[in-house]
Amino acid sequence: MIYNQASFDKKYHKTLKKVEFEDRKFQGQLVIKDYSELEDLYLQNVKSAEKVVLRNLTQLQNCTIWDCNAKELAIENCPRIKKLKVRKNSLINLNFLTNLNNLEELDIDDNPQLIELLKPYNGDWKTWKEVQKISKENPEQLAKRLWDLQAENKKLVELKDKESIIPNNPTDFEKKYQELKRFLHSLTSEEKLKTKEIAVLKTKDLTDTLSGKISDQERNLSQLQETVEEYEEKLRVYEADKNRIIQKEKQLEELKKTVANNKPEITDDLEELLEAQQENNQKWLKRSKNRLIKQITEEKVNDLCQLQRKITQLKSNINQQVQQINQIINNYYDNSRVYHNSKHNEFNNNRFDQVYFEVAQQEIPLKTK
Repeated sequence: MIYNQASFDKKYHKTLKKVEFEDRKFQGQLVIKDYSELEDLYLQNVKSAEKVVLRNLTQLQNCTIWDCNAKELAIENCPRIKKLKVRKNSLINLNFLTNLNNLEELDIDDNPQLIELLKPYNGDWKTWKEVQKISKENPEQLAKRLWDLQAENKKLVELKDKESIIPNNPTDFEKKYQELKRFLHSLTSEEKLKTKEIAVLKTKDLTDTLSGKISDQERNLSQLQETVEEYEEKLRVYEADKNRIIQKEKQLEELKKTVANNKPEITDDLEELLEAQQENNQKWLKRSKNRLIKQITEEKVNDLCQLQRKITQLKSNINQQVQQINQIINNYYDNSRVYHNSKHNEFNNNRFDQVYFEVAQQEIPLKTK
């Protein structure tokens, strides 16, 4: 049996909460509208339905259109859709996403043109939606923001000119760790910004004019991504050593209390021993050990020294890690300076402003490569 719109409407009455339409041949476009209680829609292997229209399905939350060879999909007034699966079709654009503000999950696999369309956005449909919204609401502002990349890059270079970003001798490890995390957050925010801006640049039909600029921005983004990865790795090591220091210092305090219990007179000798161990002053350390061994066991003296030695080594490691993080950031800013001074940045900004003004005035839609 070959279904058409009339036979579909007759088979599925308007009060249904779930519609399953599978393994059917269909003639014409399929319009599913005014199902006021419909929550789940499942279409699979519906052949020849080149266009599917969903309209006024105000309760619809889950929608699957699977292997239907559909080339067009229109979704109108279906505000509650959370999951949309349109796998194995022939869809040619993403316009059906425009008003799906509650969408959480999208599956577009096996739609070659959609996959190609999202390549500039690294496959992220949410970024695509955001760009379309900004382009539609305020194209002139978008144009200005896109070409403010030079100013963003200049800001990074100016940061490099300040004193060392991270002090080399942190004493409060938790405070320093939070500062490092905040700086990492600023780097990742910059990475997301550049990724989105490059994606937008690639959607504009200005390839001949912008190709050099896009290439430079992509190279700078790649350097930034590498910087973020290195930074994250060093930060993980920093956090691990910070936690070890806290643990060892707690153990040392507990051991000191145990040793000094009932012997408060040796408290100063204990502090002198640990200070000598921390300074690694062998002469001073030997003298302190000999004095304490007369009052407590040699085993306890060695345990105290061993804990203090581990703490000192961990603090040395953590300072080295901060220096390495400094170097990672400095390398990135040095590269940014090279990029900032590159010949590509001698681009004629007046010409670009003119091109973008024409785009905005003529309301030329975004074009994809």
